[in-house]
Amino acid sequence: MDISDISIPVAAMAPHWKPIIDSIPPNQVAAGDFDPDQHLQYEPPAKIHTMKDLSLPENTGISPVAVSEPFRLFTTQAIHRMRAEVLSQDVWENCQYSSNLAQCQLRGFAARYAPFVYDAWKNPETLSVVSKIAGLDLVTE
Repeated sequence: MDISDISIPVAAMAPHWKPIIDSIPPNQVAAGDFDPDQHLQYEPPAKIHTMKDLSLPENTGISPVAVSEPFRLFTTQAIHRMRAEVLSQDVWENCQYSSNLAQCQLRGFAARYAPFVYDAWKNPETLSVVSKIAGLDLVTE
């Protein structure tokens, strides 16, 4: 194993990173469980770019899809709830890592510290939308 493959918890390193997004007022944070009828607001991307569009071999990767233009997936209230969970002190203290690719990553937080985020990404309707864009059936672990 190469030393550059090792991820180190950021808590063991300095400086400590802080999110650039301000706290969200509690009255703007959705309450309750994830509900696709209430929290999904899918607007298809303007374009989905294929590997061929990017001059890459079509058999690169597991799908012919390379990337999509930005698109809306969740309501503003759902996004505020997700941000509140992701930016919580518990997540930043326990789930922040650094690697040779990125100095600040948040990993492994959803099931324990962010139940709304976890449920949103596990929801069959969310997976269906993202799978359609990706051009293959996606699964979560």
